[in-house]
Amino acid sequence: MNKLSSRINKATQKGFTLIELVIVIVIVGILAAVAIPNFSSTTTDAQSAANKAIYGMTKSAWAIAYGIKKSAPTGAEVIAQTADPVCSAITGALNCGTATIVFPATAITTPTSITCSNC
Repeated sequence: MNKLSSRINKATQKGFTLIELVIVIVIVGILAAVAIPNFSSTTTDAQSAANKAIYGMTKSAWAIAYGIKKSAPTGAEVIAQTADPVCSAITGALNCGTATIVFPATAITTPTSITCSNC
C-alpha cells in the first residue's frame, strides 16, 4: 500500500525539478553571453548607415541643382535642394548630426568633389 500511495503522490505532483531549472538557466545565460555583444554594435552600424544616406542625399541634391541650373551648382545651391529638417547649413558645409558634408569653394562640377566626414 505504501508503494501505491507514493506513486499517486508523484503522479499528482506538478512542476520542474531543480536540475531542470538549473539547466534552463545555464542555457539562457549562454545565449545571453553570445547575443549581447552582437547587439551592442548595432547603434554604431545604424549611425554609419544614416551618415551614408545623408551623403547620398547630398549627391542627389547636387543632381537636382545641376538639372535646374544646367551648369555646375555652388554649395549654397546644393544645400537649397536638400530640404532636410535635421541638417543645418553652415559656411561651405552641411551639418547633419554626426555627419558634416563639405563643399568646395568653387562651383561643384561633380558630386564626387563633395566630401563627408564620419561617412
